[in-house]
Amino acid sequence: MRLLRLEDGGDFSLVEFVGRNIPRYAVLSHTWDADHEEVTFKDLMNGTGNTKAGYRKIRFCTTQAACDGLQFSWVDTCCIDKSSSAELSEAINSMFRWYHDAAKCYLYLPDVSVGDFFVDDLSSQWAWKSAFQLSRWFTRGWTLQELIAPASVEFFSLEGERLGDKDSMVQEIHEITGISVRALQGSPLSEFSINERMSWAATRETKREEDAAYSLLGVFDVHIPLIYGEGRKKAFIRLQREMKESLKDESPSDRDRPEYQPLQKTEKDKDAGLASTKISNAEKPKGLSNTETSTAVVSAATLRFTAARKLREEQREQRPSSAQSIRSTSGINRLFTPDLYRPKSVNSNRSGTPPLRPSDRKVAALTQRSKPDLAKEAELAVITASLVNTANPSTNKGRVQGKDIADVYVS
Repeated sequence: MRLLRLEDGGDFSLVEFVGRNIPRYAVLSHTWDADHEEVTFKDLMNGTGNTKAGYRKIRFCTTQAACDGLQFSWVDTCCIDKSSSAELSEAINSMFRWYHDAAKCYLYLPDVSVGDFFVDDLSSQWAWKSAFQLSRWFTRGWTLQELIAPASVEFFSLEGERLGDKDSMVQEIHEITGISVRALQGSPLSEFSINERMSWAATRETKREEDAAYSLLGVFDVHIPLIYGEGRKKAFIRLQREMKESLKDESPSDRDRPEYQPLQKTEKDKDAGLASTKISNAEKPKGLSNTETSTAVVSAATLRFTAARKLREEQREQRPSSAQSIRSTSGINRLFTPDLYRPKSVNSNRSGTPPLRPSDRKVAALTQRSKPDLAKEAELAVITASLVNTANPSTNKGRVQGKDIADVYVS
C-alpha cells in the first residue's frame, strides 16, 4: 500500500508499506474531475500537478489529516500507479479493506458550499443541506463502499468546512441513499441480503461500465481479476459466478445467515424495478426452493422450473395411494414424481415417453444440486440480471430485459 506524506516544507512524498506494518492513515472520498485535471502518480513522482484542479482536494486531505494527528493519507488519484494493470487490480480488490482500516475518511463535496455563512447557522444549514442531498457524490458507484466501509466518515464542503459525520447524519444519509441505518452504523454486511445490498447500487453510475460490477467486490467480499473492455454484462456474470463459488466454501451453519431467510419486496425495490425474491428456509425438507420472481426478468427456462415446482406441490396435496398412477408422460413432470425427489435419468425414454428437451435437461441438472445453494443462486441470477441489463440506472431505474437470464441461471 502506497501512502501520501506531507513533508515539513509542504511538499508531498509517497511511502510504500508492505504487510501489516501500516501506520494509521486518513483516506479521501471524492468525485473525480476530468482525467486531465486529476493529480496522478506520475505527477507526484515528477513534482508536477500543483496547477491542476484536483490538487486542492489532495492538499485539503493531507492538511486535515495533520490536524487530526495523522501523518499519512491515501488518495486514489495519486497513490495508485494506474499504468500498471497488476497494481490497479490489486488496489481495486483491496480498496474496501483500505477504506475499512482507515482511521479517518474525509468526504469532500465540491458541489456543496457554505459560502460566507457559519455552518451552524440555521439559515445557512437550509442552503447547504439542500445542496448536500443533491450532491453528485451520492450517485457514483465507487462511493458506495467508501460510505459503508470506514468507521469514521466526515463530510466537508468546498471550502473545507466540516458539515457533520456519518453518525450524526445517519438518518439523512439513509433517506438519500436507501442504505440501511444498521449498515451505516457498522453492522457486518453479511447480515444483509444480496437483494438489499444490490438495491443500494441500483441507481449509481460509473464512468467505465465494468466498474459497476468491480465497485461491488468489497460489498460482497469477493475478488475477481479486472478485464476492462469486457463490458458491463460479462463483468456482472463473473461477479455472480464468484459469489456462487463463495457459497460452496460456506459451512452448514452459514445457512442460518439472513440472506437465506425470506425476503420481502420493499418500495425501493419496486421503484428500482428489481426482482423480489423469496427464499425458503434451508432446513425445509420438501421443495427445491420457494423462489418467486417477476416474469419481467425470468426466462422461459426459469418459468418452466417454477411451473414444475408448483405442479409438484399440487401433486403432493392430491397424493393418491399409488405413486405410479400420477406419473406424467411429460418430460418435465417425470422429473418431479412424488417419491421424494428421486428424478429419473434425463436421458431415459422408457414406455414411449418423449426425450427431454435441452432446456429441460438444464432443469433436471438443477434438481441434483444442493437445495439451499440452488435457492441462493436463483436469487443471485435474478438480482444480477437486473444490473447486467441496465444501461443507464438513473433513467431506466433498474428495469431489466431478462433475455439472457437462462444462461446465467444454469451456468
